[in-house]
Formats: sequence, structure tokens, C-alpha cells
Amino acid sequence: MAATASHPAVTTSHPAPTHVPSASPREAIDPFAWTKIGEMPYPGGELLKGWFSAGYLALGWVEQNGDLAPVASFSRDGRTWRSADLTTPVTPCPGWTARPDGSVADGWAAGGGAVFVGMETVLHGETCDQTRPVAWISSDGLDWTRTHAFEPAGLPITYPTAVWTTPSGWETALKETDDRTWLWQSADAATWERRGMISANPDLGLIVVANDGTRVVVASDDAGRSRLLSTSTDGRTWRAIAGPPVVSTGPGDDWQVIRVLAPDGPAPFWTVVASGEEGPDAHATIWTSADLETWQSGRFPMPSISALGVTSDGILALGTDPCSITGSACPPTRPPRWFRSLDGLTWLPLASTRGPDTLMEGPAGTIGIGAPSGNGRPAPVYRLERR
Repeated sequence: MAATASHPAVTTSHPAPTHVPSASPREAIDPFAWTKIGEMPYPGGELLKGWFSAGYLALGWVEQNGDLAPVASFSRDGRTWRSADLTTPVTPCPGWTARPDGSVADGWAAGGGAVFVGMETVLHGETCDQTRPVAWISSDGLDWTRTHAFEPAGLPITYPTAVWTTPSGWETALKETDDRTWLWQSADAATWERRGMISANPDLGLIVVANDGTRVVVASDDAGRSRLLSTSTDGRTWRAIAGPPVVSTGPGDDWQVIRVLAPDGPAPFWTVVASGEEGPDAHATIWTSADLETWQSGRFPMPSISALGVTSDGILALGTDPCSITGSACPPTRPPRWFRSLDGLTWLPLASTRGPDTLMEGPAGTIGIGAPSGNGRPAPVYRLERR
């Protein structure tokens, strides 16, 4: 389901945000839960962003002589999966061990099409380790075609960082050797044209697009914090977003925007997640806006969110405690937990304590994939169900 050259000053006056308290996870339990419906063969994978009318798509990686080879997996129902290798082993330089001839940076599914972008090895190029941008295209999730259409002579292209869909086709962000990020557009993902610069900021992060083509990007400020938001309706002309207020007035220096969700389905508003609190009672802050100008805020029950998506049953978010990653002491009662919301501001924990790491809605409902329990082991597959 549904994504700077500069940041000009915005003089629009915004009313004070309305603060909506979030429900405590101890007050009530959401009626939805994750139910395990099967397993996905190794290596598992991360479900793609977007909607794929043919079923579900995931990207995983298999170790190959010390490198990771990308593998696309497809399922019509979330229960039976078929995989396809996106690369083949090559020996680019004399004396080197064989390695995958490409790598994937990002993927997106839209209607009857899916696209990955990444890099591939150019055999017999000017240097034996030469690489170039590439896209993989599929209409059924099973057969993939590579296209090489990003590199007219003289352009200092380095690598693609993201791909997404708009009402007029496909777009991808390519970072060049001078760290500027440029927009490339295509009607069919096979032929691409360089259109304009998205950002001169070397630390461009999230890129999100709504169904109407409104794009939002997040970049880092001078201190390296992801706080600068800009928007565009055509991908070429960008203006700074003056909110949400936490971007400029958040308590402390560690606040950053970690997730952005575009309006879609039952959630017709932008959702921005800011995280930076520390301590046993830390919470992320959720900001919502219908127009990117007037904002409401609420507290998410956990310090951070590692997965966020809109489904026909509302917004789902996987709450996490970052200290479990950094190795700091964590409160024992705060393991990762899925939550659901209808307004983006009030959240209830799902009835199930276990669940996936990523999610995707498709013809058979909302499906999630967890991590394999070990090397060579299958990954658990879940479906969201009302209890």
C-alpha cells in the first residue's frame, strides 16, 4: 500500500499542536493478533513496501563466498513460496573468488509490477571491479529482467538508494560521486531519465510518496540529526516543511525522525515518528497531519519503531527498545511488541506477544515474516487476524 537542493525558510504560521495521550499497553488489548500460518524457506526475507496484486514479495540474502547474494521470494497466499536468484556468480578480477554480480539497495511493489534497484558488476570494463546502477523488473514475482539504463556518458553516478512508484510511473534516487542525490523517472522501469536534484545534502535519508504523488524526504541537519523534512509534488521542485514541531523544538539534542508514513486507506494523514528519549519510561512521539502544516501529537508506548505500515485494519507498528540493540540494560518488561492504531495517536498492543519483523498487505490479507531461528532455518510466516 502507498513515498533538497535547499531548505528555504517557511513563514507559514502554525497553530499549537493538539496533544492526544496514547493508551497504556496495560489498559486494554487490541482484538487483532498475529497467527502463525507456516514457514518460508531459508533465507527468509524482508517484505517489500507497497502492494503487489499477484501476492507477496520478499527480499532475502544468501551467503556466497563471504558476500551476500540477493534472492527474491514470491507467494500467492503467504503459505507456499518460490524463490529466484537475482544474481549469478562471477570472477571480476584475476585471482578473485567468485562473487555475486550484483547487489540490491531497495525494492517496491505497485499493482502488477515490482522493481528492485541496485548495482551490478561490469565485466570487461575499464577496470575489473567496475560497477553500475541497475534495475530488476517483474510482473509476476517469479521472472525478473535486468535493465541497464542509468548511465549516460559523463554523469558521475555512484549508486541508487531508493525506488518508489507515483501515479505516472516509477522513480529512483541515485547518489552521485559529489554526494548529491538526483531523481530519475520512468514510465515502465525499463527506460530511465534524469530529471532533477532531490538534495545536495549528503545525508539524505527516508523518501516516502503518497498515492497522489506527494513526496516527502528526510535529511540530516548540520549536527547529523535526521530532522530536515521537504516535500514536492513533481520530484523536481522542493520546499521545506516547517513541522512537525518536534523537529525544531524537541526536548534534547537526540531527537530524530525515524519513520514517515504516507496517507493511505483508513489512515488519510501523514504520520511522522520521532525518537530520542532515554530511560526506563522512554517513549517515541507520533505526529500526524493531513496537510503537512497542522500537526497533532501522541506518545507511542515504546521508545522506537522498527516497522510501520498501513493496512485495511489500521496502522501497525512494531515497538522496540533501542537499548536492546546497543547492549545497555533494558527493562525486562519491554520486549519488542506490535501495536495497532486507527488515528496514529492512540495505540493498543496486539493480543499476540510474538509476531513478524516486517509486514505486507496483499490478496490474502496482511502477512508478516519473522527472522529465521538460525542459519539455514526457515522463517516463520504470520497473518493478522481478529480474535
